[in-house]
Amino acid sequence: MTTLPDDSDFLPRLGSTARAVLMGALARHDLASSSSASKFEFRLLAASTGDLPEVAGLDLVDTSHRMRLRARVADQRIVVSLQAEGYAALFAVRGRKAHLASQSGTIMIRLGFDTTGAARCDLRDDPEVRQALQHLILLMEGETPL
Repeated sequence: MTTLPDDSDFLPRLGSTARAVLMGALARHDLASSSSASKFEFRLLAASTGDLPEVAGLDLVDTSHRMRLRARVADQRIVVSLQAEGYAALFAVRGRKAHLASQSGTIMIRLGFDTTGAARCDLRDDPEVRQALQHLILLMEGETPL
């Protein structure tokens, strides 16, 4: 996602029209520069000890920095929440169905994104699923809506 200068007074100094034009241009740039609007990949660096990943508080950003994945344990289930980050990702996922799958094939689940770019699914909490959380791919169904 394109970022603005660190100068915290930058946007307030712009007029409302200039601010709207700038934010629109940045959003179009983000949309044009997203290499694959229909695929998001999450990788968790493996622990050197070989231990299973800790699910509580798991917070990952995909390799393109367009999607955030958070996981927590509740009632012996792993609750996975996904959220689009930025205009390009929101445009790519809002109101669409997707498949979340692990590289190993242990996780294969269909889910849907709402109009805010959020989705959620529940997984069983067992060692195979925890191991599979180390490499996930989210694939969107169909074409990106215009």
